[in-house]
Amino acid sequence: MEISEERTAHMLGLVAFTRITAYARLARDVSQTTDFADQLALARMGVSFVTAIDDLEAFANRRGLDLADLTQPYVGFFDDMELRTRPRDWWERMVKSYIFVGILADMEDLAAQFVGADMIEILGVSGSAGLTQWVRARLRDGIAADPTVESRLSMWGRRVAGEAVAGVRAILDAYPLLLPAGVEVNDTVEEIQKQHSRRMEDLGLAF
Repeated sequence: MEISEERTAHMLGLVAFTRITAYARLARDVSQTTDFADQLALARMGVSFVTAIDDLEAFANRRGLDLADLTQPYVGFFDDMELRTRPRDWWERMVKSYIFVGILADMEDLAAQFVGADMIEILGVSGSAGLTQWVRARLRDGIAADPTVESRLSMWGRRVAGEAVAGVRAILDAYPLLLPAGVEVNDTVEEIQKQHSRRMEDLGLAF
């Protein structure tokens, strides 16, 4: 598939932005726990997002593009979400990161559907899969110890997802070149919501 240089630039910026944002989300979590095993696991997952930017940067440089400049249009789209979804405890923090990083990964998957063969090889980060397994294991133990956690976190998850998806929609509305002709924003957002629902089901939480 051939795509324009302009669309390539938009997509590179989006993917780099999602990766550094996922890293920042996990770095906050590292600072909020004193459990060394959890700190190390989160740090390793976060680093996987940062190191995955190297391939993006090399790809951009070969095309005479500045990756840092390409990320700037996306800065600020999730600021409202961060302000309106401040976790009250470690459980809420874990679920927020699980949802937000998952939706960021969905945006990268979205980019992968519409890129050329040369770019497809630099998409995908293992850290998002690792986070799924890590949160699932800890949440299972938490719910077993206190069944009320499940309903509370289900409500919290719906709130976080609503804010995160609103940010996704705003990005797609603002930068239509991220989607090829004929692909609707509503259909794309609906697919991201479906992926989110599957992740919540994996956790055993209502969505």
